[in-house]
Order: sequence, then C-alpha cells, then structure tokens
Amino acid sequence: MQDYTYLEFDLKINDGYDLSRINVGGFLENPESNVFRIEKDYFSQLGMKHWYQKHPFSEFFGKLFSNKYFTFVFLFILGIIVIEILRITALAGKRRKIIWLAALYTTLILIEICVYFILRFLVR
Repeated sequence: MQDYTYLEFDLKINDGYDLSRINVGGFLENPESNVFRIEKDYFSQLGMKHWYQKHPFSEFFGKLFSNKYFTFVFLFILGIIVIEILRITALAGKRRKIIWLAALYTTLILIEICVYFILRFLVR
C-alpha cells in the first residue's frame, strides 16, 4: 500500500466510545474525537522531535507548567527548607549571616524565575 495519504481509526472499546481510557499518538494523549488519523509523514515527524518534546518528558514538563502555582509554591517551600537547614548547620558560626541569607534567598528567587522560563520554553 504505497499510495495513501492517511490511515484513519475509529476508536471503540466494546462497541462504545470511552476516550478517557484510550491513549494515542506520540505523546500518549487522550484523543479529542473517536476518529484518530495518522498522516503519511507522522512517524518521520516523531523522529525529528527533541528529547524534551517526547513522552514522558513532554508530559512531565507539561504537567509542571500546567499547574504553575503548585509547582512554584512547592519549589519555593522546598528552597526555604533547604535554606533554613543551611542556616542552622553551615551558617550557624559564620559572621555576616544576614548577607549569606540574603544571597541564598536571592538565589532561590532566581532559580524560580529560571524554572519558569525553562518550562515555558519546553512546553509549547
């Protein structure tokens, strides 16, 4: 079969349409309709995708970016915990502790900003 432009599938489970239980495509997503179409160059396009656009990385980055508030609050709380552990242990005997703390919290905020832009770039 050489002269085709697409393959089309009617997605049914036991003669019914339950699209939430069906995963298709390069990213194993739920289809939007019961008809799934594979174009002629579908598989060659999958090979050209970068590592972060392939499953499971794309799903992971997509879920992180889709719930931005949870992701950034979680990272911020985790950063605060790490900074406070450092304050109690490594910075306990240091002079100018306030400068070290300001530098650590500034670094945490810069990491949050970098994570935001990295996720924004990776999730398109």
